[in-house]
Amino acid sequence: MEALAERLAMMGFVIAPHGDHIGVRLSLWTSVRVHVRDGRLNVDPFFGAIPRTRATVFKTLGVTALAFASLMPGSTLPTGIAVVFLALALWGYDALRYTLTESCIAQVRQAYNALLAESGAESVTAIRTLDETRALDAGAPVFSRPEARVHTPVK
Repeated sequence: MEALAERLAMMGFVIAPHGDHIGVRLSLWTSVRVHVRDGRLNVDPFFGAIPRTRATVFKTLGVTALAFASLMPGSTLPTGIAVVFLALALWGYDALRYTLTESCIAQVRQAYNALLAESGAESVTAIRTLDETRALDAGAPVFSRPEARVHTPVK
């Protein structure tokens, strides 16, 4: 865990050790918690102190409640326009935060795999072999035209 924290710090991330996991602090009040259990990497994105999915659901429900409240009789048009603006702004804000956390998760995985490669250990997130990928394609839809596929031998 310490080696991964050092690698991420060298990459420019702000690292906060928390005992059994490390926190990678990002901008826009986001963070990523990194755990390594039984050699497996677990990465959990957070918006503030709340897991990312839960925060998105709560925010969506809150804006939806505001939208319905602005549709009630007696609401003014500016209130409705303000709620629409708020919904669009929050949608864009969440898109930025999702992009930020997913980018961080990808970089954490790359750093972890680089540490495993340096130590000679086998990567847990290894890329599938060509045969494994073809085995997954066994249920390919009819429109995929298997006769049009070009099979390249693997050396």
